[in-house]
Amino acid sequence: MSLQDFKVLTFDVVGTLIDFERGMLDYLHRAVPDTAVDDDDFLALYRKARADEVTGLFPDDLVRVWQQIAPALGLPDTKALAEGLRDSAAQWPAFADSVEALKRLSKHFKLVAMTNAQQWALTHFERTLGLPF
Repeated sequence: MSLQDFKVLTFDVVGTLIDFERGMLDYLHRAVPDTAVDDDDFLALYRKARADEVTGLFPDDLVRVWQQIAPALGLPDTKALAEGLRDSAAQWPAFADSVEALKRLSKHFKLVAMTNAQQWALTHFERTLGLPF
């Protein structure tokens, strides 16, 4: 079977096309510029918090995640910072090759997003990706 036998390609968005880890770390360093928190430590606690049994819809669940990990990392645990992490999804970058690859693929296939992100976030991700879906 050849790739050209297909008419539709589906894509996970967050973590495949959108670099959510870079986006969250960029937010962390903007929001708490004097933090000494190591990026790997932040991401490790993020992953642990997201694996919790009590998760919510993504990326709204990032409010809970911030509130859970901030004390362990010595970060300020404010509602504004927690909501800021969630809202930072609107600025998360695409991976370097995502936009061009989707442009090329869209000439031959219908592209469909498959994501667990809420519609408000997907709307931002689509704009970042050049509206390929």
